[in-house]
Amino acid sequence: MKSPLIKFGNDVKPAIVSNQIIEGIKQGDLDPLHVAISFKRIQKIMDTVKNDKEIKDAITEETLKHTTGKEKIPAFGAMIEYAPTHTKYDYRSCENPELEAYNRIITICKARVKEIEKEMQNIPENGREIVIEREPMMQMRASGEIVKVFPPTKSQSFGTKIFV
Repeated sequence: MKSPLIKFGNDVKPAIVSNQIIEGIKQGDLDPLHVAISFKRIQKIMDTVKNDKEIKDAITEETLKHTTGKEKIPAFGAMIEYAPTHTKYDYRSCENPELEAYNRIITICKARVKEIEKEMQNIPENGREIVIEREPMMQMRASGEIVKVFPPTKSQSFGTKIFV
């Protein structure tokens, strides 16, 4: 392989490095499987380091040495800011009966959708006639009519799975 070692530092431009790797693969200078396996390893390393609580705390501590959390500042060729990174709302304690009623309906509907989808997966290619026996919620009426249903369209993409 002719490709030079890609060095990372404060001045690395992700778009340039990405293009170098893409072009290296397209031109045959880099083995695509080797690149994919290398990326999988790098991702595993990144996830492990990034999700370590002590590392997260150290990053926060270091960030707060340089910013009050009200501004973005440059650091190592990037910008940093101490700010909210995720917001989550928990509505269980609201005691809103309308919300609770809709959540119950959603739960029932999702379960029935899963049942129907499972049934649909086993329908033969030429279809199968079924009788609509259950009355779906939300004021829809079951007619008792016989309708022909077909299996879902199945599409898959194939790729190499990597386990390191």
